[in-house]
Amino acid sequence: MVSPGAAGTSSIAFVTGELRSTEDVSLGELDGACNAAIERLAYEELGISREADRVRFRARTAGGEPVDIRLFARGPQRTELTIRIGLLGDETTSRLVLEEIRQSL
Repeated sequence: MVSPGAAGTSSIAFVTGELRSTEDVSLGELDGACNAAIERLAYEELGISREADRVRFRARTAGGEPVDIRLFARGPQRTELTIRIGLLGDETTSRLVLEEIRQSL
């Protein structure tokens, strides 16, 4: 399922349990926005791994579902974002997380 992109994005797709989006912001900016969104959603942070061109957040929802957010730098002002909630993926909750991330930008 592909939706038209909002301002600052090229596309949003929910495929094989993951919500995928490309954001027109730097990896560092999106990293900070993801961190803020996890805090605002009151998810339990399990770990963050950072490399030069990628970041991975692992957390858990209040209901115990695993949260996996991955960022991949695709250019100086372009970052690919994937969100998976639960083992099979939860599109509604993934979209909620995406909205929280975007509000933090």
